[in-house]
Amino acid sequence: MKRFPEKRIVITGAGLGLGRAMALEFARHGWKVAVSDINEKTAGETLELVRENGGDGFVAKCDATSLEDIEKLAETVLERWGGIDILVNNAGILSMGFMEEIPPEDWRMIMDLNVLGVVYGCRTFLPIMKKQGRGHIVNIGSAASFAAGPEMASYNVSKAAVKALSETLRVELSGLDIDVSLIMPHWFRTNLINVMKTPSERQKAIAAGETDKIKKTADDVAKDIYRAVEKRRFYVMSMKVTKLLWMVKRVSPELYLRLGGFAYRKGLLYAKG
Repeated sequence: MKRFPEKRIVITGAGLGLGRAMALEFARHGWKVAVSDINEKTAGETLELVRENGGDGFVAKCDATSLEDIEKLAETVLERWGGIDILVNNAGILSMGFMEEIPPEDWRMIMDLNVLGVVYGCRTFLPIMKKQGRGHIVNIGSAASFAAGPEMASYNVSKAAVKALSETLRVELSGLDIDVSLIMPHWFRTNLINVMKTPSERQKAIAAGETDKIKKTADDVAKDIYRAVEKRRFYVMSMKVTKLLWMVKRVSPELYLRLGGFAYRKGLLYAKG
């Protein structure tokens, strides 16, 4: 991290869950954190914890689906810090549901937050990083971006878009001192299921069952992210299951889909809620 002596990081959706865990992880290493969230109360609580853990920073109320809010966030960061070292596009929402049952308004909301929120962050902060000659963008994707689990169409599509955007940036920024990391976790323990969008109680039970059987926590993932930035890694897969799925699909995509279909039909794919 010697390339970032001023230690300035902006995290969207930092009020709770993985966003808060990342804020605290960087705070333990002495970073200043711009705690960005649509909920000022939870963002304020995160900032208090950041200061208790050795960091500092400020709260910025920001709706990640609003380009105007993201631009105001960038203006505030420049006024306070004069620049930025790391941007984490973390704000997002989990969604589940059968394809034909997901309401169109849910699709719009999920794409606005999970996709355009990332687009707006990159679009706004990249010129700042290019001007100062360095920086690091962390985009929170998911194993869903390539695993394409059933009953998760809208979420899969949104995270596949984040993966494609991140890979594009990786190539576009080659040769510059601006890195990109794509975080692709599998299920882990977080409060994301408490605010998930789904038209069915069945999917809520599935999500609860999946998270209950996992030991990996948001704090664990946050540590992986810190190490990834430190080592300037692009693909970040915190769980062994993510790496296994990635390998199988790359070796034989058709076999991967057939095995997935079999497991789903037999009720083996998801834990029972």
